[in-house]
Amino acid sequence: MNRIAIFLFAALVALSLGSCKNGSKQGKASFSFFEKSDKEKADEFVKTLGKDANVLLVLPPSDSVCVYFAQNDLIKCHNVETDSTITIPYSDDIDEEYISDIFAGKNNIMVITKDYDEIDGVFVYDVAKHRFSKLDPCPQNMKTTSTKLSESKQCVTFTCDTIGKAPQVGFDWLFGFTSDLDKELAKTGYYQHVISYNFDGKVIKNKKIPVSIEEWLQKEKKAEQEAKSSDGSGRAVYVWQCSKCGKIVESMEQPAGPGCDPSLPYSNVAGWHMWSKIGQAR
Repeated sequence: MNRIAIFLFAALVALSLGSCKNGSKQGKASFSFFEKSDKEKADEFVKTLGKDANVLLVLPPSDSVCVYFAQNDLIKCHNVETDSTITIPYSDDIDEEYISDIFAGKNNIMVITKDYDEIDGVFVYDVAKHRFSKLDPCPQNMKTTSTKLSESKQCVTFTCDTIGKAPQVGFDWLFGFTSDLDKELAKTGYYQHVISYNFDGKVIKNKKIPVSIEEWLQKEKKAEQEAKSSDGSGRAVYVWQCSKCGKIVESMEQPAGPGCDPSLPYSNVAGWHMWSKIGQAR
């Protein structure tokens, strides 16, 4: 009799524990069913943003709990788990006054600064490493001569060229091209580099354009002429002539002051000169 009672008691305990366990599982499943996922939280947060905000990245793989967005030339990150928002600090070499564009790649963010409508700097924020870096694509002894932005292709293209230094290939400054071999080598004195980066800061195209020594010499001659056309301050000096008395002067700007030269025909000492720009002195 005692054995039967013990058996029945053990069975009741086991049944009770199983029921509690199942109830616990059901309760947990029920709670999980009503809990929002990170994606749902992100979607809800994006809907709260105003028209002045530009969504950049939503839960990127490198930072899967943040919604990155730009607002008033600042990059911000909203953490959906903690429901908090922070502003990403710019690096010291980024001048916030000159920020013109902020673009999103697949994983990173690109910031472009401009000075007088010309691209001045291109920076990439590495989301995984939480830091900015400046793109400086040109090889050694070369310099960026132009930077072009293409929003449709989602890339920035740099043109790299030599500055003030002749390529050391097949050319003698005293005798010119001294042999057929020199002439052949001179067909490609050096290569101009055209490098394109996507908005993640990754190289997507690297094109080398051959430049002959003759082309380089023409470019240097043009640069020399432009340098000579200034007075040392970077401003050109022009030749002006008075249409009344014919007097000619050199000046960076239109000469001032009345009084045509009385020794010249059609002069009028009391009248003002009427200057016309007739050429460039230097």
